[in-house]
Amino acid sequence: LATDAANFDGYYLYLTARSGGEDHDKIWFTRSTDQGVTWETEYTIAELEFVDRDYVYPQVAYGFNAKIHVVWEFRDESGFLDKAIRYSVAENYAGNGAGSWGSIQYLTPNSDGFDEEDPLIAASPIGNEILIAYHSGPTGIYPNIDIMH
Repeated sequence: LATDAANFDGYYLYLTARSGGEDHDKIWFTRSTDQGVTWETEYTIAELEFVDRDYVYPQVAYGFNAKIHVVWEFRDESGFLDKAIRYSVAENYAGNGAGSWGSIQYLTPNSDGFDEEDPLIAASPIGNEILIAYHSGPTGIYPNIDIMH
């Protein structure tokens, strides 16, 4: 959950979540333009087509110039691929629904022998900088923390 309250008196709320049940290969997004009284219909911003792969742990941040940033973890349940970090950004308060979002960016690879997992994100309200932190380390070993700017 994120808000643009620092910059906007009639603040919006932004929420992202992973779909549950057998449909856990999607990242959903919704927003409220009335301080949480009502919510727009949620929609998918990322989806996988393989049954043994998941998107998990989505995090959202509001940033400069009305951009909404979302980061999440890719996971392969078969163990063939490493855990990895994915990212997308929406323009204009995500006001055009799914059409607001850019393409998914693969921030870390999923075949280098390292797991990157448990992402967190923060965005600057006064510039285009974002900060993404996640655990990183050799697959199967508890990882260290890495930070991307």
